[in-house]
Amino acid sequence: LGALKYYILKVDPKKNILFNPEESIDLSGNTGPFIQYAYVRIQSILKKVNKDILIEKKFASSFFETTLAADLRQMNVDSVVISGVTTSGCVRATALDSLQNNFFTVVAEDCVGDRDLNAHRANLFDLQSKYADVVHSERIIKSLLQK
Repeated sequence: LGALKYYILKVDPKKNILFNPEESIDLSGNTGPFIQYAYVRIQSILKKVNKDILIEKKFASSFFETTLAADLRQMNVDSVVISGVTTSGCVRATALDSLQNNFFTVVAEDCVGDRDLNAHRANLFDLQSKYADVVHSERIIKSLLQK
């Protein structure tokens, strides 16, 4: 796992705060700027290197009308860990399509968020009940490092 790189960007669904260990930004629940800020921060934090594949999505699911499933299969990937916003939209759609593409699907519960806390909780409950494992990011990282 020497080549494994990961960066945890967590979302506090109660305050719509995107944060990393160095900073916290409160965007007062305004989803538009929140998502825009998340995109800009992620781009500046995660620099694309030669072997990285960039998938540009236009719809809720990261799998819909993209090459993601084919790219993952070509790399012999069998599992997907999902993070992002919003839990009731893009996260849910990506989790469903991940499962339907026959990938073992995990949602990092502390790395997803939604503008509405009730929608966030209801969707995590539903995803856990039927479609994916919903697990804290620390447990995911610990599991990856043990392999």
